[in-house]
Amino acid sequence: MNPIRAVLPVVSIVVMNSIGSYVSARGAGLACPDWPLCPFPGDELVLLEFTHRAFAIVVLLAVVAVTVPSIRYGGVARKLAVLALALLLVQIGLGGAVVLTALRAELVALHMAVASSVLAAYSMLAAVLLWRVER
Repeated sequence: MNPIRAVLPVVSIVVMNSIGSYVSARGAGLACPDWPLCPFPGDELVLLEFTHRAFAIVVLLAVVAVTVPSIRYGGVARKLAVLALALLLVQIGLGGAVVLTALRAELVALHMAVASSVLAAYSMLAAVLLWRVER
């Protein structure tokens, strides 16, 4: 696998997590009160929350570009890809739950923790894929 392709999910997730942190710091988490829809265009906070949600599509494309071949490779790559994808799906569900429960603190904390876990899982997968390329 192309090394750039292998790390693309990691880079996109770092950007996504950074946008999410900024959304939280600016108090824009409920700028779009529904999920998954977001009234656009709106004010600056709506644009910020919309950007966070829209960038999720970029993350999803990067993840699919790495997950599908990783599953085909088998072994550790397959196991990590399945785990990482499962964590990402949980993260997406948590994102919706956070909005639909009006930023319930426990869910916000869990959403942030799972975001870190998704980053860790895709970082490990990238390391395995890069090691595979080097061999």
